[in-house]
Amino acid sequence: MTKEIENNLVSRRNAMQAQVEHYFKTISDQVVTLAGSTMVVDAIRAFSAAFASYPCALEAELSLSRF
Repeated sequence: MTKEIENNLVSRRNAMQAQVEHYFKTISDQVVTLAGSTMVVDAIRAFSAAFASYPCALEAELSLSRF
């Protein structure tokens, strides 16, 4: 009886391990695909520029709201 329970737990552990490894492989493949996409690279560059200019835009907006 104990051996059957142990075998069942080992089997479940191995199945879960395979699922987790498959999940991480899928995520890794998606990251590689997105990193190679010119659309994503362009969007990241645009986001970086917009983020860098955000404090200036925020100051202008606050000045206008006080006016």
